[in-house]
Amino acid sequence: HLKLDPARVEALGAKDLFHSINVSWDNHEGDGYVTFQQWDGKKWNVVSDWIAPDWKLLRPIIEKSSEAYAKEKGIKIRTAEDADAVVSN
Repeated sequence: HLKLDPARVEALGAKDLFHSINVSWDNHEGDGYVTFQQWDGKKWNVVSDWIAPDWKLLRPIIEKSSEAYAKEKGIKIRTAEDADAVVSN
């Protein structure tokens, strides 16, 4: 598990590089915020606000793709119980 909120990101000197990170066994995407930057020939300039993903749209697409990949490769999809067993060992 890794959790860096925006205040911690700033304290690490990474403000504007990424918004935050909050990943766990069942969420490798984190919060998913993005921002756009543009190169002016000398430096990168932030040209948008932080934009949140539409998880209601994206989550089903991710799940379907993950399930198809696991089936194709013969990979067992982990459950919460599987993850808890690893953490407790």
